[in-house]
Amino acid sequence: MNIINFYYKTPVQRKTLEAVLLLERMNIVSENEWAILERRKNSQKIISNLKSLVFV
Repeated sequence: MNIINFYYKTPVQRKTLEAVLLLERMNIVSENEWAILERRKNSQKIISNLKSLVFV
């Protein structure tokens, strides 16, 4: 039995919960993507700094 169907009996309640859960999943994905991009940006800065040290 699906948890959504168990807790919410009316179709409107079920659809509302499905929409909320979908938005939460999308938010988590965007937060994870943002964190990955930030790490990549920081890594590129470190690599750039190391390269500049080599040529000094």
